[in-house]
Amino acid sequence: MHSQLTFKQRAEVFGGQAKASARFARELAELAHAEDRDLTTAEKKLFDQHIAAAEAFRAKADQAAKDHETMAEIDRIADWITGGPTHSKASSLWASEVVDRLGGVGMKSLLQGQVSTPTPLPIAELPEQPRRILDLVPREPIQTHDFSWLVQVKRDSKARPVPDFAQKPRSEFTFAERRDQCKTIAHLSEAFPVRYLSDHGQLLRILNDQMLAGIYASIEDEIIYGSGGDEHFTGLLETEGTTSIPFADDLLTSCRKARTALEVLGEIPTAWALSPEDVETIDLLRELGDSGGGFLVDSAAAETVFGPYPRVSAPSLPPGVAILGDWTQSELLIREDGAVLGASQGVTSADDSSGEQMLNLFERNLVLLRAEGRYGFRVFRPQAFAIVELYPSSS
Repeated sequence: MHSQLTFKQRAEVFGGQAKASARFARELAELAHAEDRDLTTAEKKLFDQHIAAAEAFRAKADQAAKDHETMAEIDRIADWITGGPTHSKASSLWASEVVDRLGGVGMKSLLQGQVSTPTPLPIAELPEQPRRILDLVPREPIQTHDFSWLVQVKRDSKARPVPDFAQKPRSEFTFAERRDQCKTIAHLSEAFPVRYLSDHGQLLRILNDQMLAGIYASIEDEIIYGSGGDEHFTGLLETEGTTSIPFADDLLTSCRKARTALEVLGEIPTAWALSPEDVETIDLLRELGDSGGGFLVDSAAAETVFGPYPRVSAPSLPPGVAILGDWTQSELLIREDGAVLGASQGVTSADDSSGEQMLNLFERNLVLLRAEGRYGFRVFRPQAFAIVELYPSSS
C-alpha cells in the first residue's frame, strides 16, 4: 500500500505550513510595530519558533517538489522503454535500478512499495493562534528508544561583593539527570472488505484522518496527566517540581496569582491551557453574577488577569485545573517515522502481522488498518509550569 500523500500533495501541504508559520511571525512583528514597541521576550520566542518552522517547511516543500519531478521523469522514460505503464514488472525493475544509481532512498522505497511518509505531527497544519496542547509543545525527532535530560532542581545564588583576601561565597546550582523511554501509542480499525479500497476512494483518507486524530488525542492526554508508568509519559500533573497555585478567593484571582508566581521565579510563560468547561465559565462571568451585568472578562480585563498569553482550550485538561507555562520548556520526542506496513508514527497502513489472524483476513478478503507511533515527553524546567486550582477543594 502506498502513502496517501503524493509528492506533489506533500509539496502543497509543506508550502501551506511554511506560509502559515511565516504569516504568524509577520503578524507578531506588525503588532509590535503598530504599537511602536519592540517584541516582548515571549513574543520574540514565538517569532523565532515560527520563522524556524517556516524555513523547515519550505525546505521540505522544495524537496517534495523535486521528488515529484524525478518520479514523473522516471515514469516517462520507463513507459518509453517498456511500451507500457511503470506498473509492469519489467519497467518496475528498471525503475528500481535507475533509483539505485541515483541513490534516492525515498524513491527506492516508493518503487518497492515501502513508502516512508513524513512525520505526521509537523505536517498537521499549524494554526495562526495555538488551539490545542500540541500547538504549544515543541517537537524533536529522536534516534534512540531511551533518552535522558538534565533538570535543575536548585538555584541558590550567593553572589555578593567580596573584599580582598575574603572567602568567596559558594552558590548552589544543582542538576538531576532524568531518564525515560519512548512509549508506543497505537490502535487498530475494524476489519472491512478489501474491495472497499478500490470502490470507495475516500475511505482510506477518512480512516487515516480519524485514526491519526485518535493518536493525537492520546498524546495530549499523556502530556497532561500521564502516570509515569512503564507505558505512559510523566505528564505535567504528575511532574515533580511544578509551581503549585492553590485556590485563592475566586477563579480570576487564582489565575492572576499564577502570573505573579512565575514572574517571581523569573519565568516567562507562553500560553495558558484550560479545559473547555472552564473557558466557558470564564467567558460567561458577569459583574452581578447570576443577576446579569456586563461580562467581566472583556478585552481589558482579560489582559489584566491572563496577560498577553493566549488561552488554549484543552479537552485533555480536567475541569478545575489550569496550566500557565513556558511550553518551550517541554518537548515531544518523535522516535519513529511513518512507514507503510510498519504503521509507525501515527500513519495508518494495512496490518502486516502474521499468523492465524492474518490468514483469517486473507481467506475472507478482509483488511484492517492500524495507526501507531513511538513518542517520548520531557520537561526541562518543571517550575516553568504553574498548576492552578480554579475552585476550592471539596474537602
